[in-house]
Formats: sequence, structure tokens, C-alpha cells
Amino acid sequence: MPPLSLKKRADVARLILEGRSYDEVFKLSDVSKGSVVNIAKELREGRFKGLEDVANYFDELRELAVKLRKAGLTVKDATKGLEVYFKLQSLGVGLDGLERLIKLARGLESGDYKIEEIVPAAVELLKLEEKLGKKLFDALREAEEETSKLERIKEERTKAEAEFSKIKDELSSKQEALKKLIDTDERLRKLGLDKVSALSEFLDGCVKLGFNAEEAKRIARLGMEKDSLEREVKKLKSERIGLQSDINRLKNELSKITRVKRILFTGGITLPCKFCNSHSVYIKIESIEESMRTGMPLACMCMTCGRWPSYSVWEIAWYLTQFILPAIRKI
Repeated sequence: MPPLSLKKRADVARLILEGRSYDEVFKLSDVSKGSVVNIAKELREGRFKGLEDVANYFDELRELAVKLRKAGLTVKDATKGLEVYFKLQSLGVGLDGLERLIKLARGLESGDYKIEEIVPAAVELLKLEEKLGKKLFDALREAEEETSKLERIKEERTKAEAEFSKIKDELSSKQEALKKLIDTDERLRKLGLDKVSALSEFLDGCVKLGFNAEEAKRIARLGMEKDSLEREVKKLKSERIGLQSDINRLKNELSKITRVKRILFTGGITLPCKFCNSHSVYIKIESIEESMRTGMPLACMCMTCGRWPSYSVWEIAWYLTQFILPAIRKI
């Protein structure tokens, strides 16, 4: 296939830059699709002679051309629009104020807005701008920004309050859980950690043996009753030992009282022999009284060894106190 002429290539490039699809360019230029694609590639890469600068704005130009064609406008119309835009910019009117300007123009044309009303309003506007130290539109824009900030602050505050409420609920829940843990810890300490460990091992053993919860409770209850009975038996044994001690003490006291009783009935006392240590020296009360009255020692025969031990008044008095005083204290 012979190469395309410069004119044909220029026509294809124009159609491409007008935002036409490759199929449209193919139909309008009677050029193969491959050639259309190659020319578009040359334009995008800056290799098309005479249109090298197009490479920097290739996609933007095609997009702009598509929008103009859809709006039914030409490049001249776009140029005029730019001129109007620049003039508005020089007057301090941006695109956001264009609608208001159009509304004002239409109002003046229709008579809805009157010059005699607009002029005083404009004067008041100038005074207000002088007082504010800025253009009214700037002040309004700043007010809108501040309002937007205030709305954001309100939203953030609402979120913060919701988060605070959530944290408060979580804290309350954790405090309740902590209280339960502390109560459990105190109960465990009172029960004894070794007992808790033993209980845990016991329950594990019951589960391994196939017992259910109720059976484990019943077994544990039996074990507790057994422990209680063992403690009761130990308590009774301790009480028995105490009672036996009381019995022995009472027997000893009874023995002393019996000796006093014997003194009263026999009219004498039996003293230990100084020679054989047996309680076989019998002395009558009358002899004791005589010895105490005269201060003379008293000698009596031992019924076991037959010897005559002698006892001073003080020795006799001491023996008497050993017999009589314990009985007197109990009485």
C-alpha cells in the first residue's frame, strides 16, 4: 500500500484531535484502522511533523473536543467564552458568581431590579465591605468555611461523646468483672489454694471416670461429710483427753480428801518413815496436840521397819498442811 499523502495524514490528525473515535476517523477519511492508530500514536509521542507540541496535551485536547462537540460548540465559541471569563475575573467575579450576575442582568432587563434600588444597596454594600475590611464575597466565603468547620466540630463532638459513652460502659463492665475477680480471689484465699487445687484435681478425676456433674457433686458432698466426721471424731478425742485429765485430777483430790476423812475418823495421821520411807508411822491427834503445846519432838514406831523415827513440831505441822489445805481449798 502506497504511503499516505501529507494532506491525508493532516486530515486524519485533525479528525483525531476533534475527539472522533478511531472508527469514525476510519469511515470519514477512508484510511485503514492501522494507519489511524499509527497517526494517533505519532501525535501522542510527538513524532508527527508540525504538531510535535501536541504530545503534551494530546488526551486533554481530545477530551475538550469531545465536550465541545457534545455541547454543540465550536473552538471559536470556546474562545469567546474564555474572553468573557477573563473579563469577569478582572471584575472580581468568578464562576461561582456567574449565576448571580446572569440573574441580575435578567432582572435589570425585565424590570424586576430597579437602578434606584440597586445603587443604595451597592453603597451599603461598600460601607459593609469597608467595615469588614474585605470584600463581601470573601467574607461570605469565610463565613461558609467557618460554618463548615463548626459542623465538623459538632460531628467530631458527637462522635467523641459516643466514644466516651462506649468507653464508660466498657469501664463499668470491666470494673464489675474486676470486682467479681477480687471476690473470687478472697473466697479462694479463705478456702485455701491447696484445697482449691485438690478440688480441681478431684473434679478432673470424676470427669475422667465418667461421672456427670450431679454425681461429682454427690461424691464431693460425701467427701465433705467424711471430712466433717473426721474433724468431729478428732474433736471428741480431744474432749475425751481433757475429761480424762479432769478425772485424774478429781481422783487425786478425792485421795487427799479421803486422807483427811481418815484423819477425822481414825483420830490420827500416817507419816512417812525417815528410815524406810513407807507411810507406816501412825501418830494420834492427841500426841500431836501435846507436842505442839510443849514444843517437844514426837517419836513413834514404824509399823514396817520397827524403828522409831523422831519428828519435830514443824515437820508435823508441815505434814498436816499437806493433808488438810488441799481439801480446804476445794471446799
